[in-house]
Amino acid sequence: MRPHGSVVEPAAAPAEQVAPQPQAEQAAAPSERTGYIKGFYISYAALGNADFIAHAQDLLENTELNAIVMDFKSDRGLLTFPTQVPLAQEIGAGQAPVIQDPAAFLGWFKERGVHTVARIVIFKDTVLASAYPSLAIIDAATGNLWRDQEQQAWVDPNRQEVWDYNTALAVEAARLGFDEVQFDYVRFPTDGNLHTALYALPNTYENRTAAISGLLRSTQAALAPYGVVFGVDVFGYTPWVNDDVGIGQEIETLAPYVDYLAPMVYPSTFANGLPGQNPKYANAIAYPYEIVHLSTIRAVARARAANPAVEIRPWLQDFGDYAFDWRDYTPGEIRAQMDGAREAGEPLLPGAHFDLYRAGEVVGSGVTGGDGRVTFADLPPASYVVVETEPPAGYTRVLGQIALALTAGQTASFDWPHRLMTATPTATPSITPTATPSVHRVWLPLLTH
Repeated sequence: MRPHGSVVEPAAAPAEQVAPQPQAEQAAAPSERTGYIKGFYISYAALGNADFIAHAQDLLENTELNAIVMDFKSDRGLLTFPTQVPLAQEIGAGQAPVIQDPAAFLGWFKERGVHTVARIVIFKDTVLASAYPSLAIIDAATGNLWRDQEQQAWVDPNRQEVWDYNTALAVEAARLGFDEVQFDYVRFPTDGNLHTALYALPNTYENRTAAISGLLRSTQAALAPYGVVFGVDVFGYTPWVNDDVGIGQEIETLAPYVDYLAPMVYPSTFANGLPGQNPKYANAIAYPYEIVHLSTIRAVARARAANPAVEIRPWLQDFGDYAFDWRDYTPGEIRAQMDGAREAGEPLLPGAHFDLYRAGEVVGSGVTGGDGRVTFADLPPASYVVVETEPPAGYTRVLGQIALALTAGQTASFDWPHRLMTATPTATPSITPTATPSVHRVWLPLLTH
């Protein structure tokens, strides 16, 4: 499981110079550098804003973030990049690309080892629905296109032509060099006058789940030759209910066809609390850690029962509350969500030894305990290098060291990854890596005063 994890905020230029420490390992893949894929989302509109892109690149270069989710097809059905998909050209979906040179744009991220994710909005698509009403959800009361509360039209999830169109876009994203394709709005609508929504097939549980799983199955097969990761966003309540939530999203029918599921476990979603859990969670906004932690645990258990290889990477809330008191989430509340997601995964490892350097001198040492944690607290603001001197027994290092600058009052936390080793019988007993090593972690907070 690789959920969003903790982020080190950018710090001011250090007052002290840190002597470089030896690098024992080569650069690792994004998820191995920090233990998790840690990304953020950029919309179609933001991708067309040079200042926003510069800020996003600064975050990727100066924090623990290592992935970016960007609109490939937006909530309005428009494409970010020029397209060669014939139907997209015909209906005008590519009429206003905000990125003209995909190779140059994606090249910046590739050069820095940033994991790139193409978000494709599936059934909420006014452009396709307007061009081909025969593929759209129809308003039974008017005979016109059915529209949601935003007055956006949707295409019919039952239509094979709709599946084929979005699968073609997914393949185009893979060919452009994206590391991952992420489907969003892979569901039947939830707002607007649902009673007048008319589909090609009766709106039953069987038809809804067949439509969603059918799309995912065909896209999985089409993407297989390209070696890209394939995932899908799902509602936060999906892990908690034993049906399809009335929208075609059921964990057990989705998990077999994707590499990961991304439940949107935003605390604001749970205005009615967590089903079957402590009633106190009805005030979900007061429990950001618990809401994310318990939801992620449940998602992992259900998804892996259907597909042992599937991963869970939850979306976390860093936008204003919409269900309780309309608050803006604080860094502490966001970090609590990160902790809840991370700690719902594999157990953390004891026995990892670390030294903390400042200005070339060791200023602290520690070993992770039974909870897999070691903390360096009450540090003065300065530049530091953290070096792992000895991995836990039975593991090898993926990451040798991390350098960072800490400002006053800052907390910097790391998921420190390790590869599991397995004994291989030889004349002289030795330990060698498995062919496909799993990555396990320890937890390393640093706190300034």
